[in-house]
Amino acid sequence: MMRLLFVCKPNSQDPNEKALRRWLPRLVPSFKEFAFGKQERRRFSADNLTFSPRLKKLLEDYKPTHIFCWILYLNVDEVEWCKRRGIKLIAGLNGYATFSTGIFKDQAMYFDLLRQLDAFLVPHSPHIPALLKHGIKALEMLLFYDHEVYRPLPAKWKRLMWNPADIFFFGNFGNIEAKNEQGIYRKQAIEMLGQIVKLKVMSEHSDFQSDIKHLNPTKSDWLINWHINNSRACICLDYFPNIIDYESMNDNLVQRYDSDYNYCIRPRIFMMMGAGAPVFIERHPQLERIFVDGKDVIMWKDFSELRDRVNHYLASPSELQEIADNGLRTVEAKHTVERRLLETILPAITS
Repeated sequence: MMRLLFVCKPNSQDPNEKALRRWLPRLVPSFKEFAFGKQERRRFSADNLTFSPRLKKLLEDYKPTHIFCWILYLNVDEVEWCKRRGIKLIAGLNGYATFSTGIFKDQAMYFDLLRQLDAFLVPHSPHIPALLKHGIKALEMLLFYDHEVYRPLPAKWKRLMWNPADIFFFGNFGNIEAKNEQGIYRKQAIEMLGQIVKLKVMSEHSDFQSDIKHLNPTKSDWLINWHINNSRACICLDYFPNIIDYESMNDNLVQRYDSDYNYCIRPRIFMMMGAGAPVFIERHPQLERIFVDGKDVIMWKDFSELRDRVNHYLASPSELQEIADNGLRTVEAKHTVERRLLETILPAITS
């Protein structure tokens, strides 16, 4: 019988990790979790490969047959110890860089560990050919959302809501003062929308010129779901200003990304759609694989088209609701944590 050990940081801002921690114990009869503490995190340079005493004791006592790491957080000694004992190792990614997680200082060391995995579940499908060429058993796994947390609220709850926003955005802007390109782009988009619609923004950044309702960030998925429900639509600002051309990727060159989402469909869009919101999102090659523009989501390529589509759909509530309903059906059918576990993660673990 499979005895599964789930290894994570943990990260309270990672909705996929939180979903896995809720759902894995329901679906796996013999299950334990190991979360690295803060004191154990600086451990991935060549001169600091200390085996976590807590982890070693759990491994010896529990004797797992399989380990699933949410981000490969085991160091060289721990991976080799597990492999010598025939333990199957699988790792998944939360959307950060495929080729460099920021945890390992030495990329060659990281790749040596990835080659020892029995499966590496990657949400950036254009990266998979490069990983395979380096002898890494990479499989595509889109990210997902927890359908018990992100969901349309009952009508009686919605009657308690008041003053709904036209559009809701949640996400960080980074250090705009340091010329952070993504943050500057997001701020420009928000400022433009703030001039034409009632906008609500949940972020660490609050310095806006437009009349925008600002909410402080929260780690509560339940509260985010509440705000999505109390909005007519949501917006993602995840991919522009410069999506890298996929055709320019050289499969023979392993590129180093510190926090690259350009190739990844983030969980944010699934969460918004799962909560029943129509979503405005940039036109993106990976999104076009799984969503239909004008049916599941509303895509746009520049601020001019975004402005036009926002004005059109907010003035057409029946069309907006139809897109929300179609999007909800799509993510409920294909992108829940339960479906991802049953169709991708658990088969990769047990194969």
